[in-house]
This record gives sequence, structure tokens and C-alpha cells, in this order.
Amino acid sequence: MSIKALAIVLGAAFAFAGSASQAFAGKLVALSIGVSTYTQISSLPSTVNDAKAVGKLLAEFGYDVRLVRDPTSRVLRDAVDEFVQSARGADVAVLYFSGHGKQVNGETYMIPADGGSNTDGFADHLAVSAVVARLEAAGVKAKIVFVDACRNNPYVSRNGTLQGDATRNASAAERFILGPGVMMSFASAAGELSGDSNVAFSDYTQALITVLQREQRIELTELTRAARKLVVQRSAANVGNRQTPFEVSSIDDPVHFVRTGGGRVREMGRSQAERAPVSRTSGVITR
Repeated sequence: MSIKALAIVLGAAFAFAGSASQAFAGKLVALSIGVSTYTQISSLPSTVNDAKAVGKLLAEFGYDVRLVRDPTSRVLRDAVDEFVQSARGADVAVLYFSGHGKQVNGETYMIPADGGSNTDGFADHLAVSAVVARLEAAGVKAKIVFVDACRNNPYVSRNGTLQGDATRNASAAERFILGPGVMMSFASAAGELSGDSNVAFSDYTQALITVLQREQRIELTELTRAARKLVVQRSAANVGNRQTPFEVSSIDDPVHFVRTGGGRVREMGRSQAERAPVSRTSGVITR
């Protein structure tokens, strides 16, 4: 049973409260990352599918999307560097990451395809808060984070014990310090697993896709509320795998996804997905 990881989305086309009828149609950029094939920890069946589907949807909502599949640590950092540079002065920036992640001392880390199994070392892991801080420094107005992830740790030994001192606080209490214009929406609570009951997509990403596909325009809190309802309903049927999405925000004004078209998806870096496909299995998979 593989453990899901991280799927992260930063962004949404938005409108201010005083002019809710008119969407804010400025510079919209996105980075969609999916990691399915890992060299030192379990592979994940749906994460590249998640990233491709989210990237395609964001393009429909007017975003200039960069897609990266199965990046190594170096490729991931290069992609983030290019993304932050492209996001300078943007009205909205979107970062989506689907792959293994871990939470330690309240911080969420993204793990690239070559992420090591030594949990006491963080050299090949990238903190979500560090990317948000760089987007803030780049002058991005709206920084919205969706984290579709297990809120535990993928580094588990064969006897079921966690490896290394760094894993001991994997489900510690949240300690969010948000700057202005930031929202983080998590697929599950701290310590919970995030499921892939249909294998093709993670449950939370599937819920987001389902809601967005039927809407031409939707406010962000309505989106997360509708997605949460779908996930809770699905997880209720999976005994022992409760999943409850939640969010934290410093955004004061309404934020909208608006289907404007005109976006595009460009692939960056090197993909291992086709060369080393992840086998598909039936039943519920926890990431």
C-alpha cells in the first residue's frame, strides 16, 4: 500500500469584494508537478495523472501552465526557480505538486523522484512555505495552496516503524504563519492518509476536478467546501481511512475560478513516466 503524498495547488483567478461581478483578469501563471516513479521509496499510481489533469484545467481557466513530471531534486528546484521568475508581478500564481511529501514540526516538504530515505536529511526536499515566501517576494498578489497529501510520513520501515528522528513530529500540531493573500487547503488533517480509491486520480484531486469541470465560475471557498463534501462522503465508505480536508487562509476578498480559456500547458524537464510506468491496481490506495 503506497502512501500518498503531496499535491499542491497555489492560485485561482479572483475578484475583489467591491466588484464581485468582474473577474480579476491579470497575469496568471502556474506550475504543475507530478511525481509517480521514486527510486528509494514506493511509487504512486495517480500523481502524474493528477498533475496533467490539473494543468489542463488551469489552462482552461486562463493560466500559463508549466508541467513537470517525475523531476529529480535538481530538476524540481530548477523548475521552481523558473516558475518564481515567471511569476514576478503576477496577479495569481499556481503551484500544484502531486507526489510524496512529509510533514515535520508543522512544515510540509515536497519529495522529488530521487528523494533519499534518510529522514534526518532535508537537502533533497523542498519546503512548501519556502516557495510561498518566494512568490510573496516576487510580488504575487494571490497565493493559494491546495495540498492533496497524506499528512504523515512515507519513510516507514518494513516492520512498520518510522525511520529517523525527523519523523517523530510528522503529525504535530499545525504552525502556520501566513503572509497576506495566502490560502492553504489540505486534502487531509494532520496524521491522516489521502486516498486513491479510483487509482486514476487521488480522491481530493478528483473532487476538485469534478467541481471545476461543471462550473464556468466558482468562488474559492465554494470550491473547497464542495470538494470537501465529496471527499468525506467517499472516505466514509473506507473503514479506517478517514479523510477530512481543511483550509487556513489570510485572504480577505472573494477569490474566483473563471473559465476564460486562452491558457496553455508547456512541459518542462525530463519525464520518466512513459519509460517506467507505474502498475495499476484495484481497490483503495493510500498515498
